[in-house]
Amino acid sequence: MSIPKKVQEYINRLSDNITELDLSYCDLNELPDLSRFTQLKTLYCEDNHLTTIPILNNLEELCCDCNNLTSLPTLNSLKSLCCQGNNLTNISVLENLEELHCNDNQLTSIPVLHLWTFKTPIKTPKKIQKCKINFDGLTFSSSLFLLKK
Repeated sequence: MSIPKKVQEYINRLSDNITELDLSYCDLNELPDLSRFTQLKTLYCEDNHLTTIPILNNLEELCCDCNNLTSLPTLNSLKSLCCQGNNLTNISVLENLEELHCNDNQLTSIPVLHLWTFKTPIKTPKKIQKCKINFDGLTFSSSLFLLKK
């Protein structure tokens, strides 16, 4: 299925240096080619019919709730991931993640969530600030450490 004409026209009019893009509620089966948006930091694509998300190297925030996703690419720069209401069975390790919302999926495992990480050279602790997971039927690879303030 192709990209709806109005969506493609909208994408074509955008500047190459956009940092945020909202393609939510566009009845998309696939995302248009976003490779020219090398400065894209935030992508909203909720409530479509997406089955895949492309690798977007600089993406820091991805909101892809309510699609038909069964997997996500490794997006190492992600700080915030909202992927509720999909068919995900696992989530890969996301080293920079600060916020995770993954309710209403088919998750059977998740990676260790590094709630405290140390960035060099400053060695300043950084913790996940929000984590929302439905624990029914979920097993963990290694362990999940939840640290209280």
